[in-house]
Amino acid sequence: MTVLLLQVFWQDVKTRTLNLAVLAVIVCLVIGSRLISVSIVQYAIDVCLNLLWIGTHLLVLTAYLSVRRKAFTVPVGAFMGLGDVAFWLAPALFFAPEKFVFFWIASTVFALAAHGCLRVALKKTYMSTIPLAGFQALWMAATLVTIAPSVR
Repeated sequence: MTVLLLQVFWQDVKTRTLNLAVLAVIVCLVIGSRLISVSIVQYAIDVCLNLLWIGTHLLVLTAYLSVRRKAFTVPVGAFMGLGDVAFWLAPALFFAPEKFVFFWIASTVFALAAHGCLRVALKKTYMSTIPLAGFQALWMAATLVTIAPSVR
């Protein structure tokens, strides 16, 4: 799974796209690895809570952008790619809720910091948009390599 996450990172940084087949394989691997360690009922509860977190995030972001722009604004498409939202399914299906929230915050801070550093280092040759799914995939790969057994 780590290799596939690194592929997501590279593809998002290079082309700003995600391969849905790779994402589907990651999702299948995530579901399989998580169901080994928890009951299906607990897994369903965890996934619902994680999806509720994502939904709340998108609702708050929509409200904020709509107030700020003084017109209804959907963040997906205008400010973030559909691939970013699609990628969130993988960590939402993998992590327990408390670890998912930590992953969400840490990977977002990492993405912002990494993007800022690359913009400064590479100046005009680096893109202006943040490859969020790519940086979050890189963070998830690092998490799997370093502390995988304790994150579920």
